[in-house]
Amino acid sequence: MGLLVYKFSDYEYTAEREQYRNLCKQLQSYYGSKDELCIFIANYNIYDCELDGLLIKQDSILVVEFKNYGGCVTAVDNGEWKLSDGTVIKGGSRKTLYKQIHINHAMVRGGLKDGNVITSKSASGIAALVVFHQPITLDNKLSARTRSWLHVCDETTFMEKVQDITSKSIEFNRRDMFSIIEKMALDRDYLDETYSNAEILDERPQDEEEETLCPDVPQEKSGETTEGQSVLTAQSGTPAAETENEPEAGRDMQNTCTLPKWLDDYIFNELGAKYCRSNSDMTVIDWDKSDVLNYLGTYFPRSYTEAYCIFSEYFSRHKREWADKETLSVFDFGCGTGGEIIGMAMAAKEQLPWIDKITGIALDGNHHALRIYSAIEKTASDNIGISIGLTVAPTTICNFYDLSVVSEIVDRKFDIIMSFKAICEFVTKERFEQENAYRYISSVLFPKLNDGGIMLMVDVSTYNNTLKEWLPIMMDKGFAMYNIVGRNDGFNQCFYVSHSMSYMDTSKVAWRLMKR
Repeated sequence: MGLLVYKFSDYEYTAEREQYRNLCKQLQSYYGSKDELCIFIANYNIYDCELDGLLIKQDSILVVEFKNYGGCVTAVDNGEWKLSDGTVIKGGSRKTLYKQIHINHAMVRGGLKDGNVITSKSASGIAALVVFHQPITLDNKLSARTRSWLHVCDETTFMEKVQDITSKSIEFNRRDMFSIIEKMALDRDYLDETYSNAEILDERPQDEEEETLCPDVPQEKSGETTEGQSVLTAQSGTPAAETENEPEAGRDMQNTCTLPKWLDDYIFNELGAKYCRSNSDMTVIDWDKSDVLNYLGTYFPRSYTEAYCIFSEYFSRHKREWADKETLSVFDFGCGTGGEIIGMAMAAKEQLPWIDKITGIALDGNHHALRIYSAIEKTASDNIGISIGLTVAPTTICNFYDLSVVSEIVDRKFDIIMSFKAICEFVTKERFEQENAYRYISSVLFPKLNDGGIMLMVDVSTYNNTLKEWLPIMMDKGFAMYNIVGRNDGFNQCFYVSHSMSYMDTSKVAWRLMKR
């Protein structure tokens, strides 16, 4: 079919213009007589990230980065890429070249997936290619994991690399390629006809129904029930058999996920968690080890799902605000066994894949729960691919004085502060007398946020018999002075999680997300 080249603006530097011209000539020479279609896009913007190039062929997508260097190049995951004479290969506005490529790669994956241009499966197969303008020899010290998606060449080996790079998750046919052109708004006005086979655009079939590249949305079939899959669905786990808990009509499938299989196996098989549904007021601080195992099997999966869904949605819409961070600092007030921490980490891995470390403090008054969290944290780090290292802080809070002591001990600031279904305990036990617990605790925690940081408060939406008030109403009164950037619609929001002990287990919570 040939080659289509789109250029959205001229390159700023002479070397970039030369590279663009040289690479287009090579692509034109190779694809001009081929049956397959190749699309090259220059200076395209995704999530406010301007790419040197994006190459789309029927078996792969490549994020292309131009570099005007030559000689012996040492490529590493951590630190600067350098030439043999010590020259540092600059990474644009990023700290290193690797970080620049990593962020661009992540932005393209997220942008094409979130924009419904391609499926999540296809997005997972996107690769990156650094092309040097001058001849190089490569001392490749990148890890095996990085080499699976990051490739390096110069102009003399460019076409060999393009031909070699392929992905099992990308198999575009002719109609798929035309669909990509439309969904990416590749208008004919931007077509560089010097290198393009423009007649291809006139051959696009108009008489057939358009196919979709986004089958991630479940398609219902007669006589079948579609499980909870969506753009917010976690990694596949092992849901229990569908019994009497069939999804009711109108269920919000965007707030549905399945506990990852590795996590399901670990908490139920290795740690001995028990599923024991209870809707009574929680007083976890006083629970013994047996109670905590019941909590682990019942409330951990729910907190995981709530955090995963809420943070996934927020991170996906605010990627730019987190683009320069490599580490997230987190404070979890009343962490229990840490379901929300692991859910947040999974969301960060998927939406902000350049984040490689999560640090901070996990505070709770139950020593059994903290020991279980520490065990889960290590396993989660290995399986998610992010180093999770929160310092556990066993702290019992009985009154105003205890909370003020916490404020003094926690002498640093955080990117994220969260509390999941913990403040209700203080309300139930009247730890702060008649003071609004949400107002008082948030007044201590909110100043601990970094500028631009977020605080997520999640709690049960029950009626409190002690204070004779609904907790969501207390939340609104307590958080009235803050900038609320996210919250549940209505009185509460339902989240659904499937795991080996329950299918579509339901959690109803109220949540407020505040930004400093």
